[in-house]
Amino acid sequence: MGQGDWCWCNKCQGLFYGGNDTRGKCPADNNEHSRAGSYNYTLQIMG
Repeated sequence: MGQGDWCWCNKCQGLFYGGNDTRGKCPADNNEHSRAGSYNYTLQIMG
């Protein structure tokens, strides 16, 4: 079981949740995170 819609940002090298209308602010340039070159990752939920 996991949560999908996670993406890798090629600007800050971090993961961000891509399932929202906005991508959140990237610390690398203060604009939105970039999905360029990213797959759709699923993070496993530990509990």
